[in-house]
Amino acid sequence: MVGIIARDALGLFVATRVARFKNVFSPAHVKALAAREGLAMIVERGFSNSILECDSLQITIALRGSSSNTSFIRPVIEDVQALMSRITGVTTAHVHHQANVLAIPAQNLLCMIRFLGLGLRNLQTFWPTIL
Repeated sequence: MVGIIARDALGLFVATRVARFKNVFSPAHVKALAAREGLAMIVERGFSNSILECDSLQITIALRGSSSNTSFIRPVIEDVQALMSRITGVTTAHVHHQANVLAIPAQNLLCMIRFLGLGLRNLQTFWPTIL
């Protein structure tokens, strides 16, 4: 299960999504699937000028290029690239895992809330410092 967080230009929470993936074969596969899920959320909400941050350099490089890589995650990468083509002003950025000190606890909270069946309506109200 992964938590996906969308923040505005000020870093404030604007949307979340929790996703559970089956038949995942590697950490890179999870990162690619999470990127696809996050961009699908961006497309659904009509956001533009977005930055997809990922702590996997492998995924970030794959999304920026048109590699002929035929690994098992290639179809997911192609899906993500197709979603990116639908968003005005979208870019990718590699962030070091250590830089995710705020994102990781927030993702864990989202997963816990989803697991417990709680709503997300007032999440920003009671936990604004982490989001």
